[in-house]
Amino acid sequence: MGLGTAGGGLGVVTAALFSVKNWISPQSNAPEFYTHVEVTPNGGLFADWSLNEDGDELNGCSFWNASHYYAPRVCDTFGVSRISISSGNKAIERAIKCGAEHDAQCILSGEIGFSSPAAFLYDAEQGFRMILAPRIIAPEKDSVQKLVRLQDPSQKAHNTLLKFNSTINVEYINPGSRAVIVESMSGNDAYCVQTLRASVSPSCWLELD
Repeated sequence: MGLGTAGGGLGVVTAALFSVKNWISPQSNAPEFYTHVEVTPNGGLFADWSLNEDGDELNGCSFWNASHYYAPRVCDTFGVSRISISSGNKAIERAIKCGAEHDAQCILSGEIGFSSPAAFLYDAEQGFRMILAPRIIAPEKDSVQKLVRLQDPSQKAHNTLLKFNSTINVEYINPGSRAVIVESMSGNDAYCVQTLRASVSPSCWLELD
């Protein structure tokens, strides 16, 4: 999933089912979807992906089409804090496969069958990193609202526009150290986190925020 402002050459994943009035700020009303899709209907932290002859996972990512909420299984503070380093690494490996195949720099946890809310952001120096259970504290004082074009890198869904804050303060969990981190994000990283917040069931955020 790539991200960019309207008129630019980049995009994020989604279909034309949002109104631009939605998700303007952390306090705005979420889109009201009536369908909740379980990330791991058979249980566990990861949805099953097919394996190749060597037993390695094949890329099984499926991009969000904005017609439903993802319903992760691990949506409580205790459960999120207990996600192991190995599970975090596996999720990042899936994000890498998905991003590499589709030239995407923003991957949502539901898209890779990871059953806890997380955004995976690409950095040229660090590669993909996980932003686990992000909570938007407040927009920065100099933040402006921008129209962001959301595109499906697999070209299976239509484009749409969302209004997002250009800069936000985010509190999230580092799955390696389990430390709580507060970070100011802007541009594509900020848009990716706000897209994650829009894609996950509101009941999950009620447990975490």
